[in-house]
Amino acid sequence: MIFKLPDDYKKNNPHIIEQIISDIKNEKDFHYLFQGCVGCGKTYLAKLISKTFEDVKIKYARSVYREYLSVLDSNYTDKAVAIDKRIHCLRGDFVILDDIGSEKPRTAGSRSFMEDIIEDRYDWIMKGLGKRTVFTTNLTGSELAELYGDRVVDRLQEAFIIMKFKNYSFRKNKNIVIEG
Repeated sequence: MIFKLPDDYKKNNPHIIEQIISDIKNEKDFHYLFQGCVGCGKTYLAKLISKTFEDVKIKYARSVYREYLSVLDSNYTDKAVAIDKRIHCLRGDFVILDDIGSEKPRTAGSRSFMEDIIEDRYDWIMKGLGKRTVFTTNLTGSELAELYGDRVVDRLQEAFIIMKFKNYSFRKNKNIVIEG
């Protein structure tokens, strides 16, 4: 096995694990969209995958958006250049963008910014420049479409293997409650 997974993790998402291990062993390019509830192990698996490769950029959607907001509030003389750098932050051979849909505040501006980020990565992939990508989200396909529009979801469906994790929270399973 390429990376060590807890047994209950392998039991909950065996087909996802098999696909990922096969792609890595066979040195295939891959683009995954991990979808599932909070605590189901999407970020955990993305980080394990990243450890098998060098030079992986891990970005968190809410952090990328916060950086963008800080540029807007800054005294930069050329905000357009600074904003462009934020939009193109997902260029590279292997990129992980964790927790799409978590950016706050949710405004028309945040929606537009994240649409640009996702579409830029899509363009990068379609040009054959991005070899591996992992996006994670707690949102369903219809929630993604409601938030970012059908155009973005259509591009995600074209470029990514969508991996739907079982509705099982590892965090809740570890929870200990004592009453009385």
